Amino acid sequence: MEQNGYYLDIVHPNGAVLHLKVLLPSDRCKQRSFLGVTLYAEPKPEGPEPSFYMSGSTGNIREIDGRKLGDAPVCMYPRMTPGRRSLEWSAPRPIV
Repeated sequence: MEQNGYYLDIVHPNGAVLHLKVLLPSDRCKQRSFLGVTLYAEPKPEGPEPSFYMSGSTGNIREIDGRKLGDAPVCMYPRMTPGRRSLEWSAPRPIV
């Protein structure tokens, strides 16, 4: 795939500037849009090799039966079932 030279800077609400590489669809694609990504590698202590995981921001926030729900795009290889998380989830407290 040929690389383009397009980048997009987005200011995150906390003030950080995200410098995103713009990926364009094929010319054969009827839906003209783009995807902005930033990639980095981290040491991976466990799990299958090779693999990757991409996720996006949560949207479509709604409340059903008193619980807040939202949808988020996720792409991963190899295919796995992502965990379900509650918006009210809080990290476990450390044992002292």
